[in-house]
Amino acid sequence: MSNQEYREKEVELRDYLNVVIKRKKIILTVFFISIIVTTIISFMMPKTYLSTAVIQDGVIEEPLFKKSETEQMVKFYDFLNPIVQELKIETNAEELKGFIKIESIKNTDFFELKVEYKNKDISLELCKSIANAFLIQANNIYLERVNLVKHSLAELDKQAESVHSDIKRTQELIDNLSMSQKIAKTETVARIILLQNTLPNYYTNFLSLLNQRDVLQLSLVKAKEFKLIELVESEAPIKPNKKLNIAISAIVSLIFGAFLAFFVEYWEKQK
Repeated sequence: MSNQEYREKEVELRDYLNVVIKRKKIILTVFFISIIVTTIISFMMPKTYLSTAVIQDGVIEEPLFKKSETEQMVKFYDFLNPIVQELKIETNAEELKGFIKIESIKNTDFFELKVEYKNKDISLELCKSIANAFLIQANNIYLERVNLVKHSLAELDKQAESVHSDIKRTQELIDNLSMSQKIAKTETVARIILLQNTLPNYYTNFLSLLNQRDVLQLSLVKAKEFKLIELVESEAPIKPNKKLNIAISAIVSLIFGAFLAFFVEYWEKQK
């Protein structure tokens, strides 16, 4: 950058600063009016409280519900309507959907059920009631899945026992043929070879069944039911966020005030 260009930019910057200093009353007026109005509105806005239930997800090999499925269940009209009627709140089930959020906790089998409401006590009661109702329904599904796994285990045990019996019977036939003197030697050898060739298939099937059984048994050992871990209510309202509102208002008002100051300066020069 040449010296001349540097001087020109320095002059431009000085001109801008002169305009800001000259029109500081406009900028400060806009700034203070915006802050005062935002503060008044923030204090007049209705307060919103947050209650959170931390819930352990049901797991059989993997979590039973995806986040979207959990959210769909707790926001279902027929699920929320009995809770609304029981607590006798002003909000209906359709409106209540907008106050509920489901958030997964990363790298864990837990998720958060969050309920926002204008009354702190009702927010906590809503969160507790929704969590309990969800646990009842979800654990019914969990028990159904557990019973299905147990039924599959019983079937695998029967199949494994049947295959084991086939192996034992085949081995006995081979032993009997080896000791038999009534059948021709050539025919005996042929039968033994045929029976021996079936044994690997039996063993492969048997080991596969045992492996499937072990996997299912391990899934039951590691299975977790849905459980309420913690219920937390916010002491202070989460909305309106007065500090944030005032900070945003301050920044926007300064930008708008500066724009207005330059506009007034331009307008006067045009006259």
